[in-house]
Amino acid sequence: MLMMTLLCVMLAIPQSSESILKPQGTTPQPGRPTIIVRKGWSQSPGHRNIQFLYYDESFLFVTRSFGDAKDFGGNTEPGLFVHSKEKSRWIQILEISTEGGRFGTSNSDDPEARRKLMTASVGWDFRYFAAAAYMPQPMRAASFIAFPDRIEYDAIKQQYTLRYQSGWNIPSAETVVYIKRADLVKEFGKM
Repeated sequence: MLMMTLLCVMLAIPQSSESILKPQGTTPQPGRPTIIVRKGWSQSPGHRNIQFLYYDESFLFVTRSFGDAKDFGGNTEPGLFVHSKEKSRWIQILEISTEGGRFGTSNSDDPEARRKLMTASVGWDFRYFAAAAYMPQPMRAASFIAFPDRIEYDAIKQQYTLRYQSGWNIPSAETVVYIKRADLVKEFGKM
C-alpha cells in the first residue's frame, strides 16, 4: 500500500519545470476573439515613450512605456497599440487570448539556461497565465512590465505570433501568444 501511494505521488509531481512549459492555454472556445480592446478609443498613442515593434502592409504594432516622471509631461500610461493603415485609426489591445500559448519563466532545470538566466536583473514567471482565458497588456512581473519583443506574421495561419523574453534564446523563458488577423480587421471595422 505504501509503495502504491509513493508511486501515485511521484507521478503527480512534475519532474521539471520544462514539462510545465509545453504549449498550454485554456480549453479552445470557438469564436472567442484573440484580443480585447479598449472600447471607444481611437486616438494615437502619442510620440513619447513609444517603440515600434512590427509593421506590414496592413498594421503597425507599437508599445508605450511609463517613461520617466522627470521628463517634460511626466509618465505615460503603458500600452500595446495597433494602427490600421487602411482605416488610418488606432486601437489599444488590453488583453490577448492565452489559447494555444506557451508561458515562460526565468527559472530553468537546464544548467546552461539557468546560468544564462541568472544574469537577468529581475525574474519572471508567466506560467500562471496558462490557467486564464486572457493575459493583460502589458504583462506585469514583480518589478517590471513586459511587452512583446518580437512579432511575426504567419500568412498561412493568418495570425501574428507575439514573443516575450525571446532575446534570451531559451524556449522555457519565452512567452508566446497569437492574434488572428481577422480579429484585428473586425475591431477596426467597428470604428
